[in-house]
Amino acid sequence: MSAPRLAQLQRRFQAQILRGGGDLQALVHGDAGAAAEVRLAVYTQAYRLRLLEVLGNDYPALRRLLGKAGFERAGKAYIDAHPSDTPSVRWFGRHLPSFLEQRAEPLAAELARFEWCKGLVFDAPDEAPLALSVVAALAAAQWPAMCLLPRACVQRLELHWNVPALFQAAAGGRRLPRPRRAAAAVHWLLWRDGAGDIRWRSLRDDEAAAWDLAARGSPFAAVCERLCQWVEADSAPLHAAGLLKGWLADALLAGLEQT
Repeated sequence: MSAPRLAQLQRRFQAQILRGGGDLQALVHGDAGAAAEVRLAVYTQAYRLRLLEVLGNDYPALRRLLGKAGFERAGKAYIDAHPSDTPSVRWFGRHLPSFLEQRAEPLAAELARFEWCKGLVFDAPDEAPLALSVVAALAAAQWPAMCLLPRACVQRLELHWNVPALFQAAAGGRRLPRPRRAAAAVHWLLWRDGAGDIRWRSLRDDEAAAWDLAARGSPFAAVCERLCQWVEADSAPLHAAGLLKGWLADALLAGLEQT
């Protein structure tokens, strides 16, 4: 067998590592110390173990919930279903929440989604939070057309399970609470505050609806109109202003613009 060109050899080696079953064994020198297939297996196993380590770093609470053996089984299945397709391992685990959901593991899927969103919050670019004084300086006539710009670090989630409590217990090394599923999904926000700390809190239905509308670029007048589902029309602007004040205090907004 003639020696392959370097680029061809690299492609074949990559295929061997990613998918197995390649034809490189004839090109690998084996001896009494280790047969050719054993030498190739070292690289294949090391690659998969490294990806399992990446998943464990991205999803420590999930690893705690599933246990070592359960997490390894799920991780290996994920590696087979979603081979790494980006130069950076930072994004390798991005499909794990939906993968677990497809496997009919709703609690694990929600915990994974929470942990992935937390990572996105951590990685989001720095933005100075919008100051209350900027909003207060607007004339009353400008408020209806005011559009609020959320910071890039804000993430929204709908969770049925007591995922935040499970995560906090795992992060603190405490015994995990018993999993509980709510009858209806609970609205959650995750974000990075002005000091750089990651925070999260649940939202009432009215605030979740108002935030989702505002985050999509709808003007303040539309937010007030949406809130009429929960309060009288003449109380909606004041209620919306109260929510806005809370968003500013939590450093959820990056700026505003006029439509």
